[in-house]
Amino acid sequence: YQLPTCNMYCPKPTTLPDGYEHIGTIDLANPSNEYRCASGYGGTASISCYLRGAYSSVTETVQCSTITDFEGCLPLRSCKAPEVDSCRHDVWACRSLQAGQTCEVTCAAP
Repeated sequence: YQLPTCNMYCPKPTTLPDGYEHIGTIDLANPSNEYRCASGYGGTASISCYLRGAYSSVTETVQCSTITDFEGCLPLRSCKAPEVDSCRHDVWACRSLQAGQTCEVTCAAP
């Protein structure tokens, strides 16, 4: 016999983990396209799912459930200013930068 190729759909969980939001689409080929990082989080949402089976002695069958794993979205936080010789460089403008922002390091006043 030859087993068929079976594709698995990752169902939307009843509650999403913090940092993720469903964008309202269904993509059977790539479930990661269904999610993005929520406001206040950064990264690239990556979703995978797998089946977990547990044998039931009552029904004498294997009960299967789909487990969905989320990763890739982390809380945004302020960037740390570079550690420099403060007698030579001024990093005052680099305090409390958010992800994606830039600053200019200047020479310290003599």
